[in-house]
Formats: sequence, structure tokens, C-alpha cells
Amino acid sequence: MSSLSSEHFLQSLGVNKNSIFSHLLEHDFQLTLVGGAVREYLISSTLPSDLDFEIRSVSSERSEGSAWVERLAHLPSILRTYSGIKSKVELLPCNVFRFAGPGGREFELSSPRIESFPNDSSGLGHSDFDLNYSGTISYPDAFRRRDLTVNALGIAITCEGQSWCAELVDPFDGISDLKNSLLREIDPNFIKDPVRLLRMIRFELSLGFTLSDTIVKLIPEFNLSHLTSFYFVREGLKAGFFPFIHQLFQVVNQHHIALPLFLQQISSTQDWPKLPGIFNKEEVALILLLAEIDRETLLLMIEMMQLKKRWRKNLVRIDSWLKGGLKGDPPLELKFFLGCLNNIGDEQIAKLKYGEALLASGTISSIEGDQ
Repeated sequence: MSSLSSEHFLQSLGVNKNSIFSHLLEHDFQLTLVGGAVREYLISSTLPSDLDFEIRSVSSERSEGSAWVERLAHLPSILRTYSGIKSKVELLPCNVFRFAGPGGREFELSSPRIESFPNDSSGLGHSDFDLNYSGTISYPDAFRRRDLTVNALGIAITCEGQSWCAELVDPFDGISDLKNSLLREIDPNFIKDPVRLLRMIRFELSLGFTLSDTIVKLIPEFNLSHLTSFYFVREGLKAGFFPFIHQLFQVVNQHHIALPLFLQQISSTQDWPKLPGIFNKEEVALILLLAEIDRETLLLMIEMMQLKKRWRKNLVRIDSWLKGGLKGDPPLELKFFLGCLNNIGDEQIAKLKYGEALLASGTISSIEGDQ
């Protein structure tokens, strides 16, 4: 892991007197890079294409409560006056502003905030909390909402006179955990957001990190019953979908964690850790369809995967043919997925709801003959 070189970081980000950082500073705003981009930079000395920033107030003027939120409301018009931004500034939930930034990177600017969860954590979703926004919240208070210490790192971009500086922000000793490849929670509220369990599993698989003793003790308190398919699909595709499912169900089964219906429906895929880790989204959708996901959930997951319209139609046709008892000729669209089915193998296909019927019908061999 590399140490932070202020000069290299600022150069990589394109920080100078003509940059967006200087433009925002003229309007009393200062940016701090946060989240996974900081972790990636410290590991590899490179920045990803998606960058998340906290946007803070340089002065204390109008930096609290409704006055601060009102200042943020003017942010799109301020950004539009900067010549380096050509795209529309999109307002997302929780006062997050997204736009195509300089250098072909996607920028997200969000206000520092404090999240307060209900005392009862049973059945909470990803956004079941109250928010308090401020432009001058301390870094420890603002970063406490983040899940893990290795994600509670920041790089503050400041300017004194004509000199720009990048300074590492590490209120929870995340650097030590990053060096030791350790996943450690920041706060006991860690378990109140179900997505955090998914992210933790993704980091285990993709980064090879281990869990702290305190996280292991907290895992049984997770409740995934209100988890939506969007976050499941997003985290799974990042990690390698079927190894991710396998690891998730190992944790769920060991600790008796409550699941939403759509995860119960695809439980048959949990024994597939040896499948190739990376499938494209269309192939993942087909495999889940063969596991008999209901139509409503299938359409939702297709939407969340942002599949092209033609793939949605293809999968719905295949779904109708399967639920109709495989009568008549198979949809021509099925041949586009043949490579995916070959990767799975007959033994694994047979474990799916429609797998045995699909094999017995000779559909796969007949499509193979058409190739």
C-alpha cells in the first residue's frame, strides 16, 4: 500500500487554479474525496472513473440546517457556470449531486450528514434512517455513518494562497486496517443497514480481507428481509455473482438470518461456487429465471440490471415458454444463452426448477446443433 503523495494525487485529479475545485472554492465550497476511491488510490496509486466527494463549507456562514440545504440547492447552477461540465447535474436522494466531471470521470457530491437509526433494527431497509445535514460537521461525526473503517477514509483538497494541498483524513484508523487487510466496523449501527452485509461479503471475495472479531459477533443481528434486489444484484455483479451467492448463503445459513422472498427463490444457486465468477447481466438473469424466480421479481431484477429492452423481451419469452411446460419449439432467443449454459454444466442445470425438463427435452443439444 502506498502512502499519500499530495503532489501525485492532485496531479492525478487535475487540481489547479482553473479546475472545478478552484471554481467551487470561489463559492465557499471545499471538496473531500471519500469512499472506495480513497481506498483504491491508497492501494494502487490510481483513481477509478467514479469519484465521490463530500462538499463542505469553507466558512461557517449558512452552513447549518435549512440554510445549508438552501445553499446546496444552488449547486447545479454554480456547476453549470464551470466550462468543464457539459452534462446535466442530476439530483439524487440525500442531497447527492451527480454529473460527468472533467477527465471523463463521474462525480458525485454529497453533503456531510449524520444518520440516526431507530432503536429497533428488525426489518430495516437501506434508507430507514433520519438525516441531519451540515456543511461543517466534523470528519469523525460525518464519517461515522460509513460502514467500515477502510471506507471511512478521505482526502481533503484545500488551498492556501496559490498552493493546493491534499491531506489524508482517517478518524477511525482505517489505514492500519487497510495495511492488515481487516474489515472492522465503525459503529454498532453497522448491522442496521442490510446492504452492509452484502458489501462486507464483496470485500471478502474481491479484496481478500478478513473479518474482525467484533464484526463476526455482530453478523447474527443482521436482518435481510427488507433487502431489495437492486443492491443484491449490484453487489453480486461486482464480486462475481455465483461465488457471491455461495458466500452469502453460507453466512445466512450459519447465522439464521432472515431473507426476502427473491433470495429464498434462488437458493438453489448457492451450491455453484465453482462456476466462472463473472457472467454478464443477461446470463445471470437467465440462470435466475431457470431457478424459478417469479415474474414480478424477474422483471424487477431485469430493470435493476439495466438490461437493454430487447433482452427484457427475450427473457420474458423464455420465461413464458418454461412456465408453459416447454411446449412447442423453444424460443430462438434461448440460443444466445447457450455459452452460459455450457459453463454451468448438466449436473448444475439439473438442480434448477426447470433444469431437468430442459435437459430431458433435448433443447440444449438441439440448440447446440444449430451453432
